[in-house]
Amino acid sequence: MRFSTILLALILPFPLQHALAQQEAEEKKSVESEHQRAVELAHADQHDAALVILKDLLASHPDNYPIRRDYVVISGWKGDCDEALEKFQPIKNHPGKEDYLIGAVAECMRKARQTDEALAVLREGARAYPENEDIKTLYKSLLNDIVIDRKPELNVKAGTGQSDAGNQDYFFEIKYSRQFAPAARWFARYFTTFADDPEFDTGDLNRVGAGVMYWFDPKWYLEQEFSTDIDEGGDNGSTTTLVYHPTLLWEVFGQYASFAEDVPLRAKALGVDSDRLTISAFFHTIDYRWEWYGSYSAYEFSDSNDRESYYTSLGYAYEMTDTREQRVILELSGSTNTLDNTVYFNPERDTTIAVVHRTSFIFDSRYDSHVDHLSVFLGQYDQEGYGADATYGASYEQQYDFSPVHSFSWWLEAASRIYDGERETVGSFLASYTRKFL
Repeated sequence: MRFSTILLALILPFPLQHALAQQEAEEKKSVESEHQRAVELAHADQHDAALVILKDLLASHPDNYPIRRDYVVISGWKGDCDEALEKFQPIKNHPGKEDYLIGAVAECMRKARQTDEALAVLREGARAYPENEDIKTLYKSLLNDIVIDRKPELNVKAGTGQSDAGNQDYFFEIKYSRQFAPAARWFARYFTTFADDPEFDTGDLNRVGAGVMYWFDPKWYLEQEFSTDIDEGGDNGSTTTLVYHPTLLWEVFGQYASFAEDVPLRAKALGVDSDRLTISAFFHTIDYRWEWYGSYSAYEFSDSNDRESYYTSLGYAYEMTDTREQRVILELSGSTNTLDNTVYFNPERDTTIAVVHRTSFIFDSRYDSHVDHLSVFLGQYDQEGYGADATYGASYEQQYDFSPVHSFSWWLEAASRIYDGERETVGSFLASYTRKFL
């Protein structure tokens, strides 16, 4: 019995003691009733309504373990793992955690890339509930993910597209990485790009690079590469990439390349190169119904041209089922350049606004996953000095995860675009293959 209760019993008249005890019992009963109602709502998939009730109860009873436990579990069911893991902290050392709490928290830690913490929680669950098959399965699955993630990886990309004036460009890239420390990998990379027009042979790239990939913690990732051109001595470069995940809903990306590989071949053929600074961010809601992406890039070309470009998109999925998703995306992009009369496409100022409709087909296949994407777009391109005109096109993409260790995707687009007031039909193709070596 608490000291305050004993004191009240000594100094208050019996009728008043009885009234206070009755009030306390009714309040406890009301809390338990509301708690039970929240649990029932959660089992009926009304997670938001359940969490509203539990949040109010938790505000007035922060030390109530069952309320906090169920708040964590239901947040995990909803998919809000940031909230679940935050609310779990005060009870992480609570003895006798239920098996369903352990499972929900471990799943969220797995999504948050907190693998060490997830393993520790699952080991605790395995000791407390040795007969629980769900905990055993999750533990084995997480161990398998860790083993696969730490194996050597090979990634191959190849593609082709048309630049302005209808020149066909090609590129090929191969990257191999291998772990050498718990949170670090080294990698080597080869990249080449060229055009089918002999006039641009001097713009071909044949680069090799090497570097390290390092995870400071689940939120911060750093990649550093040093590269050089096999054919052109002195074309050395350094690329630094930093990725930050403030929450599971956000990704922030920053990169500085002292030698930009995406400079137009027309510029490279004349010996023009550039550095590049890129900053981008991506956000999605918990249910992936809404998605937003934004990026900004700044180039300093060696011919004294300074280019700034931006892109942003906002997408909404109006249909999300087990077999199909349909999404409408609004895109806005543009650029500015400070130098006139360059050989490469270099508008003083241009802006594109477009509406994209993307349908994703999710197949029940023998592979781990198989998803196709069909996209069509219609937009308006406005270039300084040339006015505005329509752009349109369509693309198709297939993504295969054959198994946890190898995947393949390809993408094909046909579009009608405008360059310096002239309409051109352009086609692009990209393929990518990734393999883990067990």
